[in-house]
Amino acid sequence: MQEGHLTLDDELSKHIPAFENPKVLAERSDGMPDFSRLVPSRRPITIRHLLTHTSGISCGLAPVLDGPRIRSARERAWANIYTPLVDRVDRNEFKCLADWVQELANVPLVSHPGQHYGYGYSYDVLGHLIELKSGKQLETYLRDHILGPLGMSDTGFSLTTSKARRLSVLYRYTKSSRWGGTGTNFRLVRVDPPKRGMKSRWLGRCCLPSAGGGLSSLEGGLLSTLDDYAKFLLAVIHGGQHPISGVRILSKASAELMMTDLIDQLRSPGGRGPPSSARPYDSLGLGLSCIGEVQRRGAPKDQWFDGVEGVRQWGGAASCAFKYDPNHGRPILAMLMTQALPQDDGATITHFVRGIRQVMQAETETA
Repeated sequence: MQEGHLTLDDELSKHIPAFENPKVLAERSDGMPDFSRLVPSRRPITIRHLLTHTSGISCGLAPVLDGPRIRSARERAWANIYTPLVDRVDRNEFKCLADWVQELANVPLVSHPGQHYGYGYSYDVLGHLIELKSGKQLETYLRDHILGPLGMSDTGFSLTTSKARRLSVLYRYTKSSRWGGTGTNFRLVRVDPPKRGMKSRWLGRCCLPSAGGGLSSLEGGLLSTLDDYAKFLLAVIHGGQHPISGVRILSKASAELMMTDLIDQLRSPGGRGPPSSARPYDSLGLGLSCIGEVQRRGAPKDQWFDGVEGVRQWGGAASCAFKYDPNHGRPILAMLMTQALPQDDGATITHFVRGIRQVMQAETETA
């Protein structure tokens, strides 16, 4: 968008024709998906839908999330429609993101575009759009335009042998015997590498680099460090330019757009929203930007959110998360990389930021 190749409300099929006239899983009277029947989409998928995970494209995460907080029955039912596609990635049947996206276009949507929030492969489709408009593979584009300029030398889709000793151990909180659990009680088990001295699954090339990380095994993402991720976040929240190095990766307008609540703009015209889901952004006083969730006035105060207007936040695999609060004198940017699957309940970083605010308030009162 910064270079004028597309707009927020462009139809996706304008750039990737395979997504023209998508079909949607019909819904039974009990709200569960009807796999025997498809219906035409009420509206086309737009770039805005992709950016807000309201495109109707989801993913197959639910079956592998076996933590105490499991997903709804509806999510677990339709998640399986993506399993064959991901299995093909693990078998190295796809050689590039373009081929995978073409196959993804054949999978029915789980909801009408703009109807529901549903985390999924929308950003992987956006990654292929970057490839189409730049003429570069996504991995190369990220290196040339973001990772390289910012000096994010420890960020990538896979790990080199020389850096293997610095890789943190990954754990899973599970009761499933599939992951080394007892089958009855939840426990923390080591999953990557499974034993000391063994090679990590991240060593070598990722099966299929994508905007959502690595599509293989449904546990993918970019490998990074706190230092590298901080470089990226600092550049975005300072208008696209890193405040220390001076490196600019985005125009000020593009950086501001990344921080803007795009869910709010999905409401009418045309009955395009607001989206609703297990976490109904509009009714809970929450929004969603390209960089993460946005707390509006009236946002909840719980383990995920602290009821403070203007806070931006997002979490990733292995209980990694950030929160950015620009509104309390000195801005707060907090990050955690816990290295435990599945994603935790959000309480750790929420309490962490509340503690920082309390310290800052105490310093102000005693000054």
